[in-house]
Amino acid sequence: MKTFVPKFTLAVLATALVIGLAVPAPAQSTNKPVKKEAPTKGAATKSKNERLSFKGKIGSVDTTAMTIKVGTRTFQVTSTTMFMKAGKSATFAEAKVGEECGGSYKKIADDKLELTLLRLGPKADGAAAPAKPTESKKKPVQP
Repeated sequence: MKTFVPKFTLAVLATALVIGLAVPAPAQSTNKPVKKEAPTKGAATKSKNERLSFKGKIGSVDTTAMTIKVGTRTFQVTSTTMFMKAGKSATFAEAKVGEECGGSYKKIADDKLELTLLRLGPKADGAAAPAKPTESKKKPVQP
């Protein structure tokens, strides 16, 4: 019986070793840190199509070249340019030199500025800051 216990222990250890080798070990991780890629042309194009805002006074209107100058920037007017005046639709012909304006544009090829929206005149009443609520009229308390 004394030789039986060591043989039995040896058999159990051998079985455990065989089973341990038979079980597949997880493979070494091959995940590498993700490197940031340099911006591509598509990313640059996206930023060029970003709409930017502006405001100022109209310096010049050129109906032949279809441009409007506000400050130092000259904007190209296209068939998709929207014009608004007093909250309503307007036309390119309604733009007058010296008139207050604002709107949005996007940069296009050759660093030109394409006008997407031109708001003529001051902002419409609906776009102004909300009015302060009126105070309730209370009678003063008399002592």
